[in-house]
Amino acid sequence: MGAVGKALMAYLADAEVEELLARYPLRKTAAKSITDPAIFRKHLCETRQKGYAYEEGELVEGVIGIAAPIRNHLGKVIAAVGAVFPAFQADNQKKRRMTELVREAAAKTSEAMGYTGETVESHEH
Repeated sequence: MGAVGKALMAYLADAEVEELLARYPLRKTAAKSITDPAIFRKHLCETRQKGYAYEEGELVEGVIGIAAPIRNHLGKVIAAVGAVFPAFQADNQKKRRMTELVREAAAKTSEAMGYTGETVESHEH
């Protein structure tokens, strides 16, 4: 799964994640694709902790994806914004800069949607 999908799924309730994984099993589309649900769940947890999703070559060989959630006025994740770029063009500085830009775009869009920094989501992870 790509970074945008991770950024969206990371904020779903555990039951919703399980339902989606049952309905749409993880498939191998690249050498680094995650097909083990337990590892995928760990990535979702890391995404929540960091506030953005990162993947390198999991969806498409040689492509890096970064995505961050967009929240509405209630603090609920309603969308995600992301960027993809060729891995061969990305040094650590570019990866950091792209992460900053994606997170900034998500924050500005969330603010435009009425998000004030508070969340009302309630689910177990």
